[in-house]
Amino acid sequence: MKKILLLLILGCISIYGQNKDSLLLVIKKSKLRDTLQCNRLNTLIELENDEEIWMTYNKTIGQICTEKINSNISDSEKEKYYYYLGLFYNNVGFYYSAKSDFDQSLLNYRKAVIYFTKSKKLDTAATTYMNIGLNYIKKGQPQNFLVYHNKALKIYLKLKDSVGIANVYADIGYQYGENGSDSKALEYLIKSLKIADLLKDKAPKIRTLEYLVKTLKNQNENQKALEYTKQLISYFKEIGDEDSLSLNYFSIASTYNALGNFKQMFENATKSLVLAKKNEKINTIAANYGLLAKHYLNQKQIDDAYKYSKLEVEEREKNIKEPAYTKSQIRFSEILNLKKQNTEAEKIAKITFEKANELENCELIMMSARNLKTIYIATNQKVKALDFAQVEIKMTDSLSKINTKNSAIKNVFKYESEKKEAEITQLSQAKTITELENKRQKTTLLLLILGVVSALITSFLLFKRFKEKKQTELLKFEIEKTSAEKKASESELKALKSQMNPHFIFNALNSIQEQFMYGDKIIANEQMGNFTTLTREILTVSGKKKITIQKEIDLLTKYLELEKMRFDKDFSYQFIVSNQIDEDYHEIPPMILQPFVENSIKHGLLHQVGAKKISVYIDLDKMNENILCTIEDNGIGREKSAVIKTKNNHVSFSTNSIEQRLELLNDSKSDKKLVVYEDVLDENGVCVGTKVVLTIPIV
Repeated sequence: MKKILLLLILGCISIYGQNKDSLLLVIKKSKLRDTLQCNRLNTLIELENDEEIWMTYNKTIGQICTEKINSNISDSEKEKYYYYLGLFYNNVGFYYSAKSDFDQSLLNYRKAVIYFTKSKKLDTAATTYMNIGLNYIKKGQPQNFLVYHNKALKIYLKLKDSVGIANVYADIGYQYGENGSDSKALEYLIKSLKIADLLKDKAPKIRTLEYLVKTLKNQNENQKALEYTKQLISYFKEIGDEDSLSLNYFSIASTYNALGNFKQMFENATKSLVLAKKNEKINTIAANYGLLAKHYLNQKQIDDAYKYSKLEVEEREKNIKEPAYTKSQIRFSEILNLKKQNTEAEKIAKITFEKANELENCELIMMSARNLKTIYIATNQKVKALDFAQVEIKMTDSLSKINTKNSAIKNVFKYESEKKEAEITQLSQAKTITELENKRQKTTLLLLILGVVSALITSFLLFKRFKEKKQTELLKFEIEKTSAEKKASESELKALKSQMNPHFIFNALNSIQEQFMYGDKIIANEQMGNFTTLTREILTVSGKKKITIQKEIDLLTKYLELEKMRFDKDFSYQFIVSNQIDEDYHEIPPMILQPFVENSIKHGLLHQVGAKKISVYIDLDKMNENILCTIEDNGIGREKSAVIKTKNNHVSFSTNSIEQRLELLNDSKSDKKLVVYEDVLDENGVCVGTKVVLTIPIV
């Protein structure tokens, strides 16, 4: 949402007397292009309802910030403009979300997060993460909603922001309810309610209560929903919010209607109508008339149903909003048909059928087709009745498919949320086990680790042989496969061989053994644990086509810690991940970077005198189509390394295999070379290291 500066806006409104015209006049008179002007423009955006108008104000904010950031100002000044540039992208994200262009919306919201983070405004970054999550709900990808709301939750927990925490819990609870996880929905909503009860600010509690009411109604827990709705009414009475009071009286009326308590239904509908008419809330007035029309229609009191249905249509004509307006007209046409006013009923029914098709709304098409079928049966036009009966059946099938798709999406959401919770539980258990293992006697631990390592090495070698044997058998039975499929199988086999070769295993074990005999046994124990974990995790990921970037970094870190033992204290490494990359969302093939890191160590750094350093940079390309991974070292360079390779008769099997894997992933989408080697030159043109850039397509 674009409204994230409520307190600031209220202050500005008081200054300008709640008159956006006077504020616009102040903006036009001011020639300064500074943060104060940005603040005024953003306040004006909040006061302006026409999105095309406020987008022009927003464009000015973007221009001011870009000019200032690119000028010669201090870092502290830049931080202020980073914040308003974040607001600019946040507003653009809101604009595209309202237009249902969710890809553009997500792109701009992510940019907003980057600039909010640069300006150290983590609370607004968290709010934008929540916007991203809600966008994924609208896009039909609820599993990603949890990812970004959990990111927001981490920030709020770090900031100890109780309002933010309560709002995140409320959103998560509501989405669990919408996706069929009733127990989880109530668990999170109650957690939100407990936090909100302790706050002076009633907004989070109101938000949570509104979600609770909707969730309970979805679960047909109408009596409990009534209790919470009455709480909402008491809050809205306290703050004098008549619009919200009117809506909640309508909510109570519809709940009593579902419970069959028609006396209470009429009483609350009347209260809602009085307030809605007083404040000219057309949609609320129409909704109450519609509720009364449906009630009388169900009771077969056609004259009363006609009266309220006509009033509903007349109200909706004052402010037409689809699909509510067309649905009201369909009901009115049905009632006209029951009153034997067939000509007028048919006229309206035809209009609603055309409008429903224009809106491409399956439910409305089905309802209007069924209405026309009923009218033509009543007027004995059997051929026309049959035509619309067929349309009704077709739309019913389409709705069934949509419901099946929605059910599948809900199942994905449930699976992803359960998987995330299982991962958290597993990590917690692993941490506990590690703590217990560290308390054991050194000698017992050493014997146990050596036994495990021996078993793992044996298992790994047996597994490798088994895998090779199975690959050979499969190739024999699949001779008729295409050459592309054969290349993929061969490349996968080569990649598995290169992920952890025997040289590395024995080098690592020798280094660990030297630590036990001559070095620090505590470090040796830790590294033996790293080696065991690394071996196990490599076996785990070797069968997967992709893993997250975070997982790849974890594996490389364990590997580099083991390699570090081969050097003195002059070896270091670092990972630098761009803000454009989401480590828990973006994925790459497993262990695809390790062979290049190993090459840097083996052919560049081992022969280098002095400090030795490896840097791994991960970013997206300009088109957001590829992940760019850059491995840079300060070794002896490619020319000197090539001489040593020639003497040793070395052939780079693993890196060639990786290049084949990338070519297969690329699938002839581009002629661009996917693995590029470069010399790193100093200002005098002298080679001071090597850099390799991998372009990994996002598929």
